Amino acid sequence: MIYPNGILLIRHSTCVLREIRFPTKFIFGLTIGAGTSYLSDDNSIMATPNIIIYSGGGAKPSPNGPGGWAALIVHDYEVEELSGREDTTTNVRMQLMAVFMALESLDERHYIEIHTDSLYLKRGITSWLPKWTQNGWHATKNQTIQNKDLWEGLYDLMQGHEIRWKWIKRDINSQDMYINRIYELVTTAREYGTAPKMIELTSEGPDVDVSVYVSAWYKGGPWGATIVSLNGVEEMQGHEADTTGNQSIMIACVKILKTLTTPQRIAIYSSNEYLINGMSKWLRGWIKNDWKTAKGEPVKNQEQWQHLSAAAQVHTIIWMHLDDYENPYARRASTLYDVDLDI
Repeated sequence: MIYPNGILLIRHSTCVLREIRFPTKFIFGLTIGAGTSYLSDDNSIMATPNIIIYSGGGAKPSPNGPGGWAALIVHDYEVEELSGREDTTTNVRMQLMAVFMALESLDERHYIEIHTDSLYLKRGITSWLPKWTQNGWHATKNQTIQNKDLWEGLYDLMQGHEIRWKWIKRDINSQDMYINRIYELVTTAREYGTAPKMIELTSEGPDVDVSVYVSAWYKGGPWGATIVSLNGVEEMQGHEADTTGNQSIMIACVKILKTLTTPQRIAIYSSNEYLINGMSKWLRGWIKNDWKTAKGEPVKNQEQWQHLSAAAQVHTIIWMHLDDYENPYARRASTLYDVDLDI
């Protein structure tokens, strides 16, 4: 099959250590075409799916801006990541492309559940597609369908599969690791054309390209970091004038991330709970609430959080809290700034 023009395709495969539970009972289904089921969101009957696909896409600006798309294909506890970009496109085209490329990668019949945050896509498949095919691929009043090439491609690719479509409300504060990963891949594909694969948690710790151990003096100012990668061990240190301890360590992380010239899988270790909780738990909610806390109060250190969020966006990062300094790299980071103290 020839892909639509302008595709840059990135493929990753990784294993995730997470139990996946699928719904087992639905109520209503609609069958169209030869052996293909187009199933609705909440009211459908289907066997337990053996593949689940998470999809997403978007352009900035839309229309006529660069765009990225991404799909996660979850099968037997394995996850395959697909992502790509177009130079000039629209939100809708990128959302269609994500599902098109995911289905194109399958080589046999499957029971599939597809998650999308695009109501247009879901309604197009479950409600409008049957009419379009009957009308010779025209919408109402003989109007040509936009992105006809992708709609026709999706129609062909769905033949033989049984598919349940599930709409997921867009939520940047989602606690679902797969949905969050889609957002990361779409943004990184749009801006950079590629993305590091998802981080796997192993018995020996996160499987990453770079491990960063960062520490700052609790009163603010000096900080130190040990950076461990395949290239060896590097050390960084600095002193941020007129800052608190929390501000210093966030500035340190920004400076460290800016030294990495390509997207990486990174584990950042620190004993600073404010940093770890902020990046792993609170940040999405703050952004969604226009930099307000759950109580409606302005987020403290907003400028530093915004800079750190921007610096982290290109990478795949897991933020790890250190309870102690038994790790030699963490211990070394905490001693790097001793000479800078002026107390």
